[in-house]
Amino acid sequence: MGEMTLVFTPTASFLASPMGSQDMPASQRDEALKDMKRNPLFVAQHADDPKFAFSAGVSEKIGEV
Repeated sequence: MGEMTLVFTPTASFLASPMGSQDMPASQRDEALKDMKRNPLFVAQHADDPKFAFSAGVSEKIGEV
């Protein structure tokens, strides 16, 4: 089928392939943005940014903590 390129931003997204370009559904764009934010490189780039909080797994209360 050839090379495919996905382009997504918070406001727009599309798919480009040898067969042409087409808009990506908003639900697919939203999922792609979520996936990007789970990427280890993204996490490493924002590790010192106070606007971001990262956690692995679930949290639970044990005693008073």
